[in-house]
Amino acid sequence: MTRMIPRFTVALLLVCPLVANAAASDFPLIESTKLDNGTFTQWLAGEESPLSEAEAKGGATAVVWTAKSRPDFRGVKFGTGRGQGVRHLRIGLTENMAIGSVLVRGGGSLSVLKTTAAYPGNIADDSQWQAAERLVAGQGSRAEVDGEGFALWLLPPGTTTRALRFSHAPNPGDRESAGWLGGVWILEARLGNVAPQALAQTGERDDVSAKLIDEANNRTWGAWSNGEQGAALPLSSEHPEFITLTWPKAVSLTGLCLLWTGFADVDVDAFTGEDDANVREAPNTSWHRVASRTGLDSLYPLAFGPQWISFDKATTTRAVRLRVTKGAKSNHPHLADKVKQGRRIWLGEIIALSSLPNNAGLASLVLPKSSEEPPPIPVKFHLPAAGVVTLVIEDLQNRRVRNLVSETPFPAGDNIAWWDGSDDLLRDPEAAKHGVYHIPARPVAPGQYKVRGLWHQPLNLRYEFSIYNAGKPAWVTADNTGCWLTTHTPPSSVAFVPGSRTADGQPLVFLGAFVAEGGHGLQWLREDGTKLGGQGWVGGNWTGAPTLAVDLGPQANAEHLCYVGSSWEGELRLTAKTRGLTDQPILKQKLGEEYDKKKKGSPPAPPVLDEFDGGDKIFVLGGIAARDGQLICSMVRQNELLVVDIRGGKITARIPLDNPRGLTFDAQGRLLALSGKQLVRFANFAARPETIVAGDLDDPRHVAVDGQGNLLITDRGTSHQVKKFTAAGKPSGYVGKPGAPAIGPYDPLHLNNPNGLAVDSQGRLWVAEADNFPRRVSLWSAAGKLVRAFYGPTEYGGGGVLDPRDETKFFYKGLEFKLDWQTGTDQLVRVFARPDQLLHAHYGHFSPDTPLYPPQQKGQRYFTSCYTHNPTSGDDVAFVWLDGDQQAKLVAAVGNAHSWPALRAVEFHSRWPERSKPADDNPKPEALATFAWSDANNDGHPQPAEVRFTSTRSRGVTVMNDLSFVIAQFGDLNVRLPPSFTAAGVPQYDLTEAESLGVAGGRQPSSGGNQSLTESGGWTINTNAPEPFSPSSLGGKFRGQPRWSYPSPWPGLHASHEAAVPDRPGMVIGHTRLLGGWINGKAGPMFCINGNMGNMYLFTADGLFVSTLFNDIRLRPNWAAPVATRNMDVTEVSLHDENFWPSITQTADGRVFLVDGGRTSLVRVDGLETLAPLPESTITVTTADLQRASDWYAKAETRRQQARGSGILAVPLRKSAPEVDGQVNDWPLATEWAFIDRRGTKANFNSNSRPYEVSAAVALSNTHLIAAWRTTEKDLLSNSGETPNALFKHGGCLDVMLATDPAAAADRTAPVPGDQRLLITQVKGKTQALLYRAKVPGTTEPVPFSSPWRSVPIDVVEDVSEHVRLASDGTGNYEISIPLSVLHWQPKPGEIYRADLGVLRGANGQTTQRVYWSNKATAITADVPSEAELTPRLWGKWKIVAE
Repeated sequence: MTRMIPRFTVALLLVCPLVANAAASDFPLIESTKLDNGTFTQWLAGEESPLSEAEAKGGATAVVWTAKSRPDFRGVKFGTGRGQGVRHLRIGLTENMAIGSVLVRGGGSLSVLKTTAAYPGNIADDSQWQAAERLVAGQGSRAEVDGEGFALWLLPPGTTTRALRFSHAPNPGDRESAGWLGGVWILEARLGNVAPQALAQTGERDDVSAKLIDEANNRTWGAWSNGEQGAALPLSSEHPEFITLTWPKAVSLTGLCLLWTGFADVDVDAFTGEDDANVREAPNTSWHRVASRTGLDSLYPLAFGPQWISFDKATTTRAVRLRVTKGAKSNHPHLADKVKQGRRIWLGEIIALSSLPNNAGLASLVLPKSSEEPPPIPVKFHLPAAGVVTLVIEDLQNRRVRNLVSETPFPAGDNIAWWDGSDDLLRDPEAAKHGVYHIPARPVAPGQYKVRGLWHQPLNLRYEFSIYNAGKPAWVTADNTGCWLTTHTPPSSVAFVPGSRTADGQPLVFLGAFVAEGGHGLQWLREDGTKLGGQGWVGGNWTGAPTLAVDLGPQANAEHLCYVGSSWEGELRLTAKTRGLTDQPILKQKLGEEYDKKKKGSPPAPPVLDEFDGGDKIFVLGGIAARDGQLICSMVRQNELLVVDIRGGKITARIPLDNPRGLTFDAQGRLLALSGKQLVRFANFAARPETIVAGDLDDPRHVAVDGQGNLLITDRGTSHQVKKFTAAGKPSGYVGKPGAPAIGPYDPLHLNNPNGLAVDSQGRLWVAEADNFPRRVSLWSAAGKLVRAFYGPTEYGGGGVLDPRDETKFFYKGLEFKLDWQTGTDQLVRVFARPDQLLHAHYGHFSPDTPLYPPQQKGQRYFTSCYTHNPTSGDDVAFVWLDGDQQAKLVAAVGNAHSWPALRAVEFHSRWPERSKPADDNPKPEALATFAWSDANNDGHPQPAEVRFTSTRSRGVTVMNDLSFVIAQFGDLNVRLPPSFTAAGVPQYDLTEAESLGVAGGRQPSSGGNQSLTESGGWTINTNAPEPFSPSSLGGKFRGQPRWSYPSPWPGLHASHEAAVPDRPGMVIGHTRLLGGWINGKAGPMFCINGNMGNMYLFTADGLFVSTLFNDIRLRPNWAAPVATRNMDVTEVSLHDENFWPSITQTADGRVFLVDGGRTSLVRVDGLETLAPLPESTITVTTADLQRASDWYAKAETRRQQARGSGILAVPLRKSAPEVDGQVNDWPLATEWAFIDRRGTKANFNSNSRPYEVSAAVALSNTHLIAAWRTTEKDLLSNSGETPNALFKHGGCLDVMLATDPAAAADRTAPVPGDQRLLITQVKGKTQALLYRAKVPGTTEPVPFSSPWRSVPIDVVEDVSEHVRLASDGTGNYEISIPLSVLHWQPKPGEIYRADLGVLRGANGQTTQRVYWSNKATAITADVPSEAELTPRLWGKWKIVAE
């Protein structure tokens, strides 16, 4: 019989001997000469173009493996451009070739040129191209492969072609529109990848073994590995690592392909055991060697480096096993610290190759899926059409018991959602701190329950347009041409670079700002305003470009376009921007120490220099100038100019000058410097300065010289103009209308806080206006006429609110914009409020943002700050403004009196209640007070007689549309303060007439929440649920009675840093603040709350989850489309974390709009009109149902163990017992550790939180059992011991399950004699140990452990504390020993015993988790029988091994 071997078209390289070592006869190779570089082209927007050498080194060999070349490590990007349409990449061949399949990384979708089409084919004509397919979720698919994806494409039988075409259609939210292809491997054989249908298992880090078959690169170093530090011993034949793929039924395999292979030597075995045998526990005799490879290489830094392994013959098997015996090579500097002396290995992906005959398609590779048994309690409902569903379970008193499903897709017709009979009312704060979403399960009581719900079509989010942003588009893009300046500080500097200095001969304008976190602190543009690029920081962390200078002297460095200067924390930073638009450091020098109130010996805080960048610091840089290789820096407080040699990077001189500010050089090379209110000129640095302008300046900032030698000075004070002087210093004109920044109709001809300035090649003047109301860069003609203005952006986190009555009005921090919906443009029309020291607070000044229209005051518009001030939660004080033609006037406020500093002034002290302490910064709660103020005298300022106080503490204040104040915590209550109105429309409030809305909202566990809304139908919501619910929830009350809660284990910005990545619909992460008040829908009033990971959540007032809007940044790309396209779908993008200020508005016609936040972009919410309630129903839960639910957990665990194996742990029988001292590092390196818990997520920011890391090992001596636990939980054994015989109820424990009878039936459903459990903990510092012996013959009075629905007996509960030795190292490692005689156990070498190892966790006297090495059916921690019950059939196995 002739054995047919598939022909893989692969590449051999002299530089890659590992590929050359493959059997050449098995792998015929494509020659590079068969690649037609003349047709290696890209297509975009109707134009076909070749790729340059810089774009694709070597042409098509940059991506295709050939006999003599491998791809470029960068891959190839194609179709670069801002257009949104499809783009193609063609790889032409010099002759017709048979191609059966193609292995790729990235590239989008694949098609090949049909033989009927003339070569090289019309790249844009789909009819000329035959599409390839790949297997996705059990079906043939043409879906694109993204840059992180691997795929094996299959072509129809008999395919021959002369060209391959890769196609990419960008999504609207994609940061970059171009396609990217990392590599191509062409195969003649028709092969499919069956690996994703397998169960992947590994000896080490089995918790992440699924990454081996997820067809993803996992960002290279996020791939599977055997741990950051690797194994305890180097990989070898004696200490191998096993990687296993197991299929539900046998598959036919011809070989494997390994990608990103981080090991050198491997054997591949095929399973030959019985069909019902457990692969994980099978002996070596059940495996047959089918291949071996040595000398493998990771091929780093290639993006696509396959290693092919062909089997000796086609093999039909249910499992394959990789036996890795040698670690990775370190043949690249980046790998030096990764291989860990041969102990660490990694693997990116396994492709399991199955040959497809010519009459077979991908469907022939699909294996039947094993059906999973659902939980036992059916919840039935009917849908008129397919949609997403939310269902909740409530008791007969309408109190929430369980949020069953949220925004979950279901088909049309009759449906069932399944319930396990547990509630979701408990929380586990410790699990949350480790990034674990764990809601402790507690069975409900038998009885009747109600089912409520809603359904709707999936919601779509559509982009309308952006406001208050000159960026095109308004957000940061991959090419850095999007967004406008930075969010932290307003524009402060301008520089003009003539075309004679630039790389392309075109002039450039540079704009800068002081501090940058979002957006660009420095950007450059054409003279027509077209932005070409930008960057965030310059010279170091946080600083942008507060000062700019250009050297136009004859001795200037021609490679330097301009210079950036900044001062940060006492450090002077000077940087050159080069012709290549890169940064070249000139000087970073610490000038001295800054004031730091937290640092002992810090210099005193200086008086603030108003409106200077960094004006609260000691070292303030007032300006820079450059000439002939020297930079001059003005240090305002030090009254000196620093001269810096650019080439040498050193300060070479210090020139005294009083109050120096802006600087420049004139055409003759003379230094011009602003000194206080004067302009002086230096003939040279040694000369005394000459005064050029001695008057006509109030508060000058910067100076420039135009082409005629005229002097242009930005001046503030009372004028806020650019003042023009002749070279001799005589006034000759001005730019801008005079006057200080003011409230009222916006006049674009007026400058606000003019700062940096520059004159371009057309004689036009660019002015940076360092003001937030508005932020603007203005462009003026030589004659002083306004040519153009560039506005924005909003501050960090964005914001703004659309007017619900008039959608052409938009408000942001005291600015009113007129919107043109037809053109998608905006115009600033009014400044109705500016910062007032009266309203200064920690998060910046309170400002009127959200418009309110109380029905009692028709025709009047009011504003509140309550939704737009605190970025992470509600405020403890809220304000109301009454709008007028010119301005919004402050008229009322309510809240915590300490939260409004104005009320702590001495003149108010006599009004404060007794025992309150207005002078204290952080008084105790009993010393706080609540106030209500209404403006009686129409002056917009509180007077003592206008303020009423009460000693009741208040937290979390919001303002409803009717101007009632809602206080989330008013003492022990949640209250509403209704308004009355004066004839002038001023609302008034009586603290003694507060209406109770029920018990107060819960106390914030972290930074999120602290808000409440109420509505006329009786519902009140709290963003921290009220008691009896957990505050780590959203919650609601109906007519004062707590009714519902919804889990939110990470409430707030800081908590979200530790949050798990969402893995289920409706999972709330990091909820922070409300987006506004109610919006109305068919299912009743709705509210929306922000999440800190780039999304937000929509709920009904009665607690039904409606939808997640946008996405978690860890799951979807950040909104960064290269082009802003009206009506583009942005449903699948994220808004990024710290997106502080989104808002929601329902317009008069019922439509709902979001302001996204950071981009200040309007987004339309489509689909809410489909929202509809589901008919209410009832279900009856019986004791039998709850028993079936308990059994269901066990059955599910049994199926899991049947698939994965329960595991066999080697337990050595030693000649001498290890010392029990809590030091686990003295256990032998070869010790087998049972991994108990590795769940969790490493904190993504600002937290040391890490996943759980718990393992345990066991050893025996002739007399004792010794066990060790490795954890990172130094306080694990926190147990109140409240119930002496039930330590498992009240906190942390070490847990040992043991069946001492090896002959007992392994599948027993109830415990038998010998089945026992040892719990060890500490209670009040003393070791406590209980031995639970489930069955002891002769017992007449077993100990019952009962709940309302069942009881579990334990024959004997024995206190064995005196026999147990417990030791800890104080960091989370523990050791115990106990005599074997106490355990009634006589272990024998070679015997196998059922056993398990685990830990219990808890806090405040309540156990919240039970986790074990083997038995994972331990979710229930609030049901005594479930916690006491022993289930030995779910335990693992200990094999006793003699030393």
